[in-house]
Amino acid sequence: KSSSSSENNEADNDNSCSIPMASFNLIKGAVGSGVLSLPAGVAAIGDVKSAIIPASSMLFTLGAISAYTFHLLGRLTVVANVESADDDSSASKVTSIGQLWEKEIGASSSWLISAAIFLTCFGTCLAYSII
Repeated sequence: KSSSSSENNEADNDNSCSIPMASFNLIKGAVGSGVLSLPAGVAAIGDVKSAIIPASSMLFTLGAISAYTFHLLGRLTVVANVESADDDSSASKVTSIGQLWEKEIGASSSWLISAAIFLTCFGTCLAYSII
């Protein structure tokens, strides 16, 4: 019994997240907001048949832009980590958007990323509280 309880304590102290778990959480967050907004949009323009093509094209375009942005962030993180490994063996890996900004743009304006993330979260919470 003592070995199983120590294994549980080790699992509880592990702060890592697997790639499938992180992907699931990301999809869950994106789908959660879409579940609320898409039915409202369809209800608002559901009787206008000519609006289906522009609405679908906007949905596809914004989805493609989001996919490209996530791909670009991942690719830039890999490039920054490879450059860090080549430059100095003691350099830390890039693990956040703020660190990526500091490495690629500069540390003087990295506060913009924190401010943008805060405002996005605050705006989302405000929008959901209004609904």
